[in-house]
Amino acid sequence: LLKGTASNAPFQFLICNCDDCRDSIAHVCSKLDGKEDRSGTYSKYVDEYGGVATPTFWKSEVQIKQGLELLEGYIMVKNSELVRFFAKCCNTPICFSHRQAPLFERQAPSIAVLAANFDAKSRQRLGKPSKRIMTKHALKEPPSDPPVIAGFGLGLICLVLKFICCSCCYASERKANPVPYPDTPVLVKRVSQTAISKKQD
Repeated sequence: LLKGTASNAPFQFLICNCDDCRDSIAHVCSKLDGKEDRSGTYSKYVDEYGGVATPTFWKSEVQIKQGLELLEGYIMVKNSELVRFFAKCCNTPICFSHRQAPLFERQAPSIAVLAANFDAKSRQRLGKPSKRIMTKHALKEPPSDPPVIAGFGLGLICLVLKFICCSCCYASERKANPVPYPDTPVLVKRVSQTAISKKQD
């Protein structure tokens, strides 16, 4: 069993509609292979618009209290620095983080944990996502709540600049890393959503 805590609220809470977020969850769900009830596993993490809710924390504020040895890292794009983790005991997608942040010669200071993994009480504390991003990859037109940041407009640029500025301050100190990065994370094959839907039937 994997258990963890966060000592503070996330500094950023978004819904991402990118293909990588969806496909990474589809990959993990495809591994269930009849050993689990698959009927709601994929839809627990991916909404009807193809978005994945991901609150982002500073690494020093996240602690894995039990089951760290159960985490396994993988990547969706060859030579990517973005490593995604799942619990190999039950094939549950958990979190993701960059091994090396852009503009930094060191590991990224933040970690994104999938919102669906929080219990009901913790979900209330997380609040609502503030933005929806990468909507050009959405499965259908998303609602206006939370607000959509389309393309690479001013909204996304401001969001990125805020993250970089916060990271500069944060990266000036050495911080603990809650998850160990594998030396050579596995490059996984993408699993189509059609295949996942058929498995759920």
